[in-house]
Amino acid sequence: MKDKRKVVKSIIERLKAKFNLSVAEIGLQESRCDAEIGCAVVSNDPGFAHNVIEAAVRFIESDCRVEVLKIDRI
Repeated sequence: MKDKRKVVKSIIERLKAKFNLSVAEIGLQESRCDAEIGCAVVSNDPGFAHNVIEAAVRFIESDCRVEVLKIDRI
C-alpha cells in the first residue's frame, strides 16, 4: 500500500504542476495495486479542455510505473 500511495501521489502532484488540473484519487483507495484517479479542467474553450485532458492521459500512460486499464471521459 505504501508503494502504491507513493506512486499515485507522485502522479497526482506532477499532473497538477504540469497541466494545472484538478486531480484526486477518487476510488480504490483500499486496493493494494489499483487506483482510480479523476482529473478535471475548466475552460471556456472546449477544444483547449479536450487537449489538456488528452495530454494528461498521454502523460500518465508514459509513466512506466503504471498501466492504464480504463479511461472514462465525460
